[in-house]
Amino acid sequence: MSLLNKILKKKEEEKEEVNKPGTVEKKKEKETAPKQKESDTKPASGVAKKAPFHDVIVKPVISEKAASAQTDGVYTFVVSKHANKHQVARAIVALYGVKPQDVRIMNMPGKTKQFRRVQGRRGSWKKALVTLPKGTTIAVHENV
Repeated sequence: MSLLNKILKKKEEEKEEVNKPGTVEKKKEKETAPKQKESDTKPASGVAKKAPFHDVIVKPVISEKAASAQTDGVYTFVVSKHANKHQVARAIVALYGVKPQDVRIMNMPGKTKQFRRVQGRRGSWKKALVTLPKGTTIAVHENV
């Protein structure tokens, strides 16, 4: 019974607040305040429309093959699995201040590895090859 009485008292208090001058305006302001769209908060097709740039580009690929490609102006990055070419290009502009000439993306399958008698699998990842215009470079090996 006491729980029911508490609920009824809360409802009565809310009605009294609505009848007081000034409180109705506050409630109307709350109701008329623009609500965030669900599409803005929830990711569409796995990634938010405006993902932070540090979430798009995970890290640069540091290998001998990637280093030799850098001499031709092609930089290799590990990117988010849900990133597309446009997001990678925008992230390069935002992070490094250089507009890429071309962006190619590849899905790299995870490799099967064996340790003694236990067989496992590495995770899949996505790789982006970013081609920059001639004469422009970026400092990829900083903060690595």
